[in-house]
Amino acid sequence: MYYLKNLYLTEDMMIGEKAQNFKKDMQASFNVIIVPEQLDSFRDYIKNDREIIDTGMIMSYSEEILKYACALGIAALPCLKGALDAYEGFEFVLDDYADMDCDYIDKSYRRLKDIPWNIIETDRMIIREETEEDVPALYKMYESEHIKRYIEPLCEDIEDEKNYVTKYRHYVYNMYEFGIWIAEDKITHEIIGRMGLEPKTYEDNVRGVDMGYIIDAAYLRKGYCMEGCRAILEYARDTLNLPEVYVIIRTDNEISQHIAEKLGFVYDRTITDRNRTMKRYKIAFNQGI
Repeated sequence: MYYLKNLYLTEDMMIGEKAQNFKKDMQASFNVIIVPEQLDSFRDYIKNDREIIDTGMIMSYSEEILKYACALGIAALPCLKGALDAYEGFEFVLDDYADMDCDYIDKSYRRLKDIPWNIIETDRMIIREETEEDVPALYKMYESEHIKRYIEPLCEDIEDEKNYVTKYRHYVYNMYEFGIWIAEDKITHEIIGRMGLEPKTYEDNVRGVDMGYIIDAAYLRKGYCMEGCRAILEYARDTLNLPEVYVIIRTDNEISQHIAEKLGFVYDRTITDRNRTMKRYKIAFNQGI
């Protein structure tokens, strides 16, 4: 499901065969609307189309139009034309039409509107980015003995945890396009667990991407962990193009070690991580999943 409804393009972006092909591709998923490239005319247009503020995103070369759109709360996606300095203050700038499909455009809109991304859909789950609204349910999940024994607790103050989630979404998701995600039931939308990938430098100076996973007590021994982790590993290999993924597990957490081995991870070495003795496992994707 795409969240973006209306894609607005200024007239100056519609010149040439490449631009027309882009418009045709976008029309398969969005309502594409061409708007004036002059600021005064664009202002007049906006007066008669307030829907652009709530459901639309504008793409343009014009710094003036983009900044005016931002001031009105419209999602604005600059396309590079000329000096990059002209687009200072925008979260990101696209290099013309390069690598832009409908999924990319929708994800850009969601990032600009702070709407979490859905990352993966499995048979029973949606794996998506975390939000502040998830935090109360996480505190309940973290009361489980099997989580308290092996996983560091959340912040003592729930508002501190919500602030952490806000910063995590902005700095980690935005920078890497991956992180620790929420796994929820596709039908009930109840939270099943947290699982995902994080960049990590281990204490032996190996730099890599670390996978983590925890499952709520109500969903244990039902195959959810394997289902979600397999999908995440496929995503790491096929979408993120990672050469390998690591996982570190407490030496006394035999259940988690067994899960890692079933997923195809191979024991690498025992390391110290934040004063804890951990087993590190590794999966290299040229060896399959």
